[in-house]
Amino acid sequence: MNAFTLVEISITMLLSLIIIGTLYMAFRIVTRQVEQPEDKRMEDIAVFKMTLEHAFFSSAQIAYVSSEKTLTCSDSSLVRQFLMKPEAVIMKTSENLLDTIFRGIYEFQVLKEKDDLIEEIEYLFPVQGDTLSICLKKEYSLSSLMNHKQVNFEY
Repeated sequence: MNAFTLVEISITMLLSLIIIGTLYMAFRIVTRQVEQPEDKRMEDIAVFKMTLEHAFFSSAQIAYVSSEKTLTCSDSSLVRQFLMKPEAVIMKTSENLLDTIFRGIYEFQVLKEKDDLIEEIEYLFPVQGDTLSICLKKEYSLSSLMNHKQVNFEY
């Protein structure tokens, strides 16, 4: 009789299971490494968005100097400048501290400006063959607008 014993079949199945498990783990490791850069980029964009929103909405006045490519968010106690470099956005605070808040490819545009104050901006990020847009709209209060203008009352 030429047949395999139960022990031989069991050992063959065990070895096959170990090889398949090892190949599956190797596949998962390679897949994670391929996907990781895009996940990191999305995290960087999310952190950038939170930092920019905080500065944008807590500021009394926002101005953009296109010749210097600088977005300035200021209020009575704090001034934050966002320096738009070709491959990075750097935040500079009142204390002259520099912090790179985003590194990568992006586009920036001012969508709406009135009396030298920014009302709406947009950042565009290429992500996975598509474009991610971050659009921020600022509505100014009367007091912040009055602080921006020199108003003289005479009576």
